[in-house]
Amino acid sequence: MLEWLPSALPISVGPYGLELISHDAEGVRLKFFGLERSRGDQERAGFVIETGFGFVYDQRYEMCVRAWLTAVREVFEAAAKWPAETGEWLGPMDVCATHLFEKVLKKKAAKDEAALLDAWRVQFMAFLPPRQELLDAAVELDAILTEDSTAGRSDLFSLETVGPPFAQLRKGAIFLTFRTVSWGEIDGQRAIRDVKEQECFFLSAGALSRPRVRAAFEAWRELLPRRFDTLGDTLDWQMPHDFIEPDLLELIKPQTKEDFIAVLKKRWKLESLAPQNPEDGS
Repeated sequence: MLEWLPSALPISVGPYGLELISHDAEGVRLKFFGLERSRGDQERAGFVIETGFGFVYDQRYEMCVRAWLTAVREVFEAAAKWPAETGEWLGPMDVCATHLFEKVLKKKAAKDEAALLDAWRVQFMAFLPPRQELLDAAVELDAILTEDSTAGRSDLFSLETVGPPFAQLRKGAIFLTFRTVSWGEIDGQRAIRDVKEQECFFLSAGALSRPRVRAAFEAWRELLPRRFDTLGDTLDWQMPHDFIEPDLLELIKPQTKEDFIAVLKKRWKLESLAPQNPEDGS
């Protein structure tokens, strides 16, 4: 098992590195080289600590380890470029732990080393420069929300996005700021009763082509009013993040707006409800 590993290590990029201590059927022991947290001090001390990972029973395990080595080098290259005073920090558990291998290997669609490498890049997205498809997704979301910043609206409740700019890229993910507004009657007049605003993690992974991002967003937007209706008297209690579906684009099968509508109808238990607009059959 992993007989080739000694020839693949050590990895060393600037102050970051991994050095092999031992490996066997139980797992791999390594030395991790890094830098202490900045804490406002540019003279950051280096440190060395033992780390490692265990064997995971999956036929793709060796391919996963090879892909991991490539991804770790990319993380080290990115971290080595951080300014000395950065608040960012890279530690051994960020890149080397059995549970990380288990998470990557849960992606059953990753059947070869290239696909496993992509999965590792998603796993390490907080430390890597944004992927091009994530940049494209941010552009598409900004285009959609520039056209109409309302995510969903019913007679007495709305979910609005705050911007422009709308899409904020941070740590390998897209964040959007949402505002909920609820209305009621005060002294016989329609008036705003409550406003909540919150920055929300919106998406990070999945196939993020611009047409697919638009299809998912439009499906979500179309069904939100019906989602509001299902919440009844509890609607005013909801925070903006309660309406977000951050894993929607991580699903493999849905591609079109109709596909995503079907997913959300099932997830939100809307199938048995009468369509909001009988003419469009939604």
